Amino acid sequence: MSCKFGFVPTSFVDSPGGTSSVVFFDRCNVRCPYCHQAKLLTGGGEFDLQEIKDKIYNHSFKNGKPRTEWLILSGGEPTLFSREMLELIDFGKSTGRKVGIWTNGMTDLKSVEADWFNIDYKWRFDDYANKCGATNEQAVRIKENMFEMLMDHDRWFRLTTVITHSHTDAYIGEMVKSLLLNVVNRYSRGLIMGDANGPLFTWRFVPFRAMSLDAILNADLLDAMVIIPMREVRARVKRAMPSQNYWAVKVEGGD
Repeated sequence: MSCKFGFVPTSFVDSPGGTSSVVFFDRCNVRCPYCHQAKLLTGGGEFDLQEIKDKIYNHSFKNGKPRTEWLILSGGEPTLFSREMLELIDFGKSTGRKVGIWTNGMTDLKSVEADWFNIDYKWRFDDYANKCGATNEQAVRIKENMFEMLMDHDRWFRLTTVITHSHTDAYIGEMVKSLLLNVVNRYSRGLIMGDANGPLFTWRFVPFRAMSLDAILNADLLDAMVIIPMREVRARVKRAMPSQNYWAVKVEGGD
């Protein structure tokens, strides 16, 4: 399976802090009903590997320094193309950037030497098959990646959940319980971790916004039509969160 790429030279929202250049891999192994990059699900990238490296390099330097602090590899799903992904990680670092990976977490990430990971935590772990067609093995891999990153304190990661009409405060609360049961409690072995040692990671929430015709056509009808105000997203998240500070909560986006 061949891969092509899309490219955004400068982004202010895709890294954990600072500016980034973003490479989008085309193709994905699941079908989420709210995908922002629907045109990349089965192809749609514009550039081959050498062309995307040229674009990264040509946007790399100004007065001898990188124009952006990060190179972010996103999708689609970049981990489906391990050779291209690893080559771009090395290439990005050679330009003086830190490299981050946006992933659905359904493939093993232990050998991926990126500086930061964003794992999409989409639904309860037992709901992935129903929502996007993921296999049980893929859902288990997401949990294992999160757990392994907690165990390796040198691995910097964040979770992101896109809030749609179906992400009620009750459902987010179920996601909280699922995350505690399957990941955090395994790590902490029942100890109180958050308040004593600070948040274990950041959990970011963003409202779904159909940014293109492809995204609208791909989306569930209610996801495409129902606009959830930021104040409602914040209220849902606040009602669902536990009092124990296991993670830092970040709500981003705009009306």
